[in-house]
Amino acid sequence: MSKKMDQLIIRLLKVELIKLTKAANKAKMIADEVAAIGTESIEIHKELLSIIEAKESGNEVVARLDKLLARYKKLKRLHKMDFIKLIDNQSDAEFLRDEVAMEISNREWRTANL
Repeated sequence: MSKKMDQLIIRLLKVELIKLTKAANKAKMIADEVAAIGTESIEIHKELLSIIEAKESGNEVVARLDKLLARYKKLKRLHKMDFIKLIDNQSDAEFLRDEVAMEISNREWRTANL
């Protein structure tokens, strides 16, 4: 294979590596959020308790409750996700990303040593 062809393939693989890295990072972020459901649930309940104990009212309290409701809805959505499947997706995405990175490294070394 010619040096120019290898350089073209390397450029294309680097573009793909960027996409794969973003996908792997997103998969990890979602898996981490699902793994932290318990902690987030406790934090929501603590904040709700502090609002109740403060016995305050007004727009500020309503805004805080709206934020808590949004966090709770997100928590419910995350709770429905299959954690094992998320971990598998993360692992697959990271494996593919690492394989492409290795291929880029091999091709760059080969191109430099032609």
